Amino acid sequence: MRHRLVGLVSLAGSLLLTAACAYHGDAGNPIARGLSWYSYLNGDDIRQRCTPGSPERYRFVYNGIYTEQVRSYDLTTNGQGGHPALRVHVLGERGQIGDMPFDHPSALLAPWEGVDATVQLRAVDIENLRNAMLSAGVFQPLTERLELSSDTFYWVVTACTDGAIRFNAFQWPSPRFEQAAFPDLLFAWDPSGIPVNPPRQARPSDIHRAQSPSDLREKVRFNVAASRDGLIGIGRLF
Repeated sequence: MRHRLVGLVSLAGSLLLTAACAYHGDAGNPIARGLSWYSYLNGDDIRQRCTPGSPERYRFVYNGIYTEQVRSYDLTTNGQGGHPALRVHVLGERGQIGDMPFDHPSALLAPWEGVDATVQLRAVDIENLRNAMLSAGVFQPLTERLELSSDTFYWVVTACTDGAIRFNAFQWPSPRFEQAAFPDLLFAWDPSGIPVNPPRQARPSDIHRAQSPSDLREKVRFNVAASRDGLIGIGRLF
């Protein structure tokens, strides 16, 4: 099935990228998160607060087919010897979102109905996570542009370390995705109790229960384009 990235827009453009849709870290507000999905995925709030001497922050987002499951993991180290808290938000299969027209005003809000949980990590956990990120190449910039479809499986990682932003993405299927060890750590710490939606080959028509190409065009489907410095656009899939 042929599809293309359309309506590619910059941060100054429309479609989730206006100033009104910037994510400012209001993790308890699902409406704010839904309206600012692109900003959240790009880690804009982390970028704004990443300065020399600021605490290390990490955000991992797993897209397990957007209309089936999204898992996000936010971690801030306090640098004072305390146990950092890993905030987990898991969005399970939501059924009706796949039947919503893309232009429906609540289409991008529905995914934010999910389960929140928090777990305290130890210093050894943080060390293991850093090592896993290092071995996966998280701290190395992307060498190619990736177009990440909402109908597929991928990780997006934003980190603030040593006062600098690190950004990366891991697309399935690929050796980088398969060999990355940090997902196993995050899943092991995850107290939500919601099983992970594992990668699989899936046709868009099956994902969205579409009966025809015109029916599929009405579903919630989009690409985000990832580069070495972060996301550079979002567009609807046709």
